[in-house]
Amino acid sequence: MTHLSDYSYIDRGIGILIFFIWAIDHIYTVDGLSSMKLSKIRKKDAKTLCTVLIFTSMLFVMLYDMLSIYIKYSMGMWYDSTMDKCVTMPKARYPDAFLKPLVITDFFFNLAWGTKGSAMFLIQLTWHHVSKTYAGKTDFLSSREIQIFKFVSVISIILYPLLQFVFIPGTVLSTITPQFVSNVQLLAAAILSWYTSKRFTKLKQTLPNNSLIGPRLNHYIQKNRVLGAYLFMEGFFLFLLNLDFITAKYTMHSKFLLDLLTRILNFGSVMVYPTALDLLYPLDVLKGQNTSIEQSKGLPTGMPRKTMDEYGMQLNDSRSIKREIMM
Repeated sequence: MTHLSDYSYIDRGIGILIFFIWAIDHIYTVDGLSSMKLSKIRKKDAKTLCTVLIFTSMLFVMLYDMLSIYIKYSMGMWYDSTMDKCVTMPKARYPDAFLKPLVITDFFFNLAWGTKGSAMFLIQLTWHHVSKTYAGKTDFLSSREIQIFKFVSVISIILYPLLQFVFIPGTVLSTITPQFVSNVQLLAAAILSWYTSKRFTKLKQTLPNNSLIGPRLNHYIQKNRVLGAYLFMEGFFLFLLNLDFITAKYTMHSKFLLDLLTRILNFGSVMVYPTALDLLYPLDVLKGQNTSIEQSKGLPTGMPRKTMDEYGMQLNDSRSIKREIMM
């Protein structure tokens, strides 16, 4: 990523830091950080593991950006006589003292991509639980899909750090190759998010018109669409920048175009984190609108598992009987 402008790192670094603080406050507000308990991590709860991966990714991105900011601003600008203008110091002109830390920064970023990609596939397993809890649907995901998502989640964490060292450390290929793999994974995750939104829409259409569950599913329908858009922005625009860097280098010779594309890329990259966490931890829990069987405190503990619509109809029937008796 050293071919990007110095603006890229400080822009994204500040954004990630702000949302990192927001994420802690948001999760604490929703469930008091109970989902982050060690017992749930040991049980390999999908929601908990996904949350841990997202936080880990944000930490590695911040470390990468802090080191990159230091290197970029230490190197400063360089006069390119061929273009007769000052440009950001190219990596080829870095002294040896700054070339070695670049290998470490790339490793941090590869870990960030690995954990982020893993989280974006692992999050698909939580929708299976949501459909089962909210609407009693147990076949939202097939067993094959579940196994594929688990496999990709594990491979993502291992793959990116290893790809960096398949090629000579510090070379263009060692930096660009993991990024191209990330492009494919991010775009695949974007398509999955849009497809999940479509699945929730179909699930909503199968519910009765007076269902209490339908409005609750709107959260997952809308947020998955937004998450898919942000994943696409990150994956597609990073692909354009990387492709241009190893081919024509049109954007490399235009600081305005480079900063513009970088800003769009960074916006999508940063916004993926809060959107994913908002999906996992909706605030409607606090408003008493969450209808999951697990979290509905008004239900007796010994009652069998049913959808909230069934309990709602039973409650309405009992109220009607009471009104008739009073009359």
